[in-house]
Amino acid sequence: MKHRHFIFAIAAALLFTLTAHAWDYERHRLINDLALTTLSKDFPAFVRLPANRERILFLSGEPDRWRNNRDRALRHLNSLDHYFDL
Repeated sequence: MKHRHFIFAIAAALLFTLTAHAWDYERHRLINDLALTTLSKDFPAFVRLPANRERILFLSGEPDRWRNNRDRALRHLNSLDHYFDL
């Protein structure tokens, strides 16, 4: 019985790691959309305007666009070299 539980735990862990994705553009946008939806009523009203809301949602993915950019100008920042002294 313990053996079966162990196999189930390993299978569940593998299943969840296969579906676990890093926070990419879509997830950042989703989290910010949820945050904007749950703002308190006394929060400044300009945030609720559709154009401003869309701007906030667009800018929430800016780090992802920079990270996934493969242009030479950003490659040295996004793909750091790691060195360690032995």
